[in-house]
Amino acid sequence: MNSLRNKVLFQIPENNATLSLQRYNQIIQQYKNKPIAHKALLKKIALLYKLKKYKQILSIKDLNQTTDLNKTIIT
Repeated sequence: MNSLRNKVLFQIPENNATLSLQRYNQIIQQYKNKPIAHKALLKKIALLYKLKKYKQILSIKDLNQTTDLNKTIIT
């Protein structure tokens, strides 16, 4: 059931960065302190990195909690 929910929550058109960031923020807020919020945060950071929005990445308060950050950005 969780994998199905994850698929539905993360069904975002990849060609629309603004919409993707909005959706990631919504998931992060709605599912605070849950693994799905962490996954959304990692996806948000990866997208910001791809867009070269480095200052926005550094301004994320939960950045220290992203243990999978290097793995996410590299892939």
